[in-house]
Order: sequence, then C-alpha cells, then structure tokens
Amino acid sequence: MQGFGKIVDGLTTTTRQPFEWNGGEGVLLASCSSTWGTRTLKLQQKIGTEWVDITDAELTEAGGFKFVSTAPELGIIATTYGNPLYISVQSI
Repeated sequence: MQGFGKIVDGLTTTTRQPFEWNGGEGVLLASCSSTWGTRTLKLQQKIGTEWVDITDAELTEAGGFKFVSTAPELGIIATTYGNPLYISVQSI
C-alpha cells in the first residue's frame, strides 16, 4: 500500500466504516463469502461535515472500481445487511 487505505474483513453491518485518505487515485475491491444479495456497497467522501457518495463508486456485486478523491476522509457503507463482505481500498 502506497498511502492510506482500509481493509474490512467481513463487513456485515450498514454502519459506515470511515478511514483517513491522503487524496489521489485509489482502487476498491470487494467480494462476498456467499451470495451478494440485494445490497449496494458505496464509497463516500466527507466534505465538511457531510458524507457524499462518490459518483460511479458503488458495487451491486463482487468486483472493483478505480476512483479519485481529494477528501481527507472516506467511508464505506453497505445499504442492507447480508453475508460478510471482504473489502480492500488502496491508493495507487
């Protein structure tokens, strides 16, 4: 890992998982131990005191995406409960 990031081993809650970010490009990868179900996994950025979705930074099934954010804090949030998700967010 070149900079800040987050690894979540078994996310089963809809509680936001915040983490520090040093800005720049990153990649989020996510998989599920079983069926993904109907949940959506989103990457958000904190702007001021508000959490805002990063455009095109969401998954509805296992996979990944590249993103760019200059925000000093990012957060991962799932829309519904379900099987554990395994998530890695790394700077590139």
